[in-house]
Amino acid sequence: MLKRASWTLLTTVEVVASLLVFPSALPWMIAAWIMLHSIFVLRGWPGWFPLVACCAIVIVKRPYWPTSLIILVGIMAVVAAFRALGTKQLPRIQRELAWSGITVLCISWTLFAIDWTATSQSRRDVAMDSSRPVICIGDSLTAFGYPDVLSTQITVPVINLGVDGLTTTDAIGMIGKIQSAEPQAVIIELGGHDYLKKRSRSETATNLTTIIDACHGVDANVVIMEIPRGFITDPFSGLERELARKHDLELIPDGAIRKLILWSKYSPLGMWSDSSSHLSDDGLHPNQRGNKHLANCVVSTLVKMYGEKIVKPE
Repeated sequence: MLKRASWTLLTTVEVVASLLVFPSALPWMIAAWIMLHSIFVLRGWPGWFPLVACCAIVIVKRPYWPTSLIILVGIMAVVAAFRALGTKQLPRIQRELAWSGITVLCISWTLFAIDWTATSQSRRDVAMDSSRPVICIGDSLTAFGYPDVLSTQITVPVINLGVDGLTTTDAIGMIGKIQSAEPQAVIIELGGHDYLKKRSRSETATNLTTIIDACHGVDANVVIMEIPRGFITDPFSGLERELARKHDLELIPDGAIRKLILWSKYSPLGMWSDSSSHLSDDGLHPNQRGNKHLANCVVSTLVKMYGEKIVKPE
């Protein structure tokens, strides 16, 4: 009885943690369920429940669905269905194929993890031009001042085009200003207010694509921030990650923005921590420490693109 209660508690904790996991950690969440499935199978249990639970959680979270994820979830469903037949029907075959199922799952997961990581990394060859600025365009998260901190950290000029409440539709009207500045990189933090103002995913995607194409039209590299729109499910189904893959962009995962909320006085982590570690005073918008955090996230991405030479010497 105690052993069953322990496994039930472990599974419950894993379900809750899986529902709250950030998109960037999706491969590791799936890996945890595959590991639990493997433990069940090696103990002689059917082992279908962890795979079914994982598939259900992925569907509920509504992430971006690359082909590798579709294949992995499909394989998980097939293995779960096979295990659900039960040892009474096919005991010998079940035992013989247990390791085969685990092996196929591990291989499929590895290919998915590699592919998922690749969605946040651009394959474009870039060269730094010290005379061309970096433009930051976005809503209040940008307008609150992380570009000002960024300008003290990198060797090229920074232009802040952040406007409180800015939508992608509004940003299209700023394309001329972006292009006239001839930037070498554009940091896009947009789409949050589209969701809040009930704009559709397709309209937001179309507008972002217009902005991305306009930036590429002046040979500017684009970095897009992943916008969190819910802690459990994403109503825009991984839009930024999908655009990053489609247009070969660098992606700053949504953990950068989520940490503003997690490390505020309104979340458990913030409540249990000293106020000097808070990244937001209102639970969303960055304070001075939050602006430095966002700027650091952008700097890390720019270093991946241009190398350490873009960072000002200390």
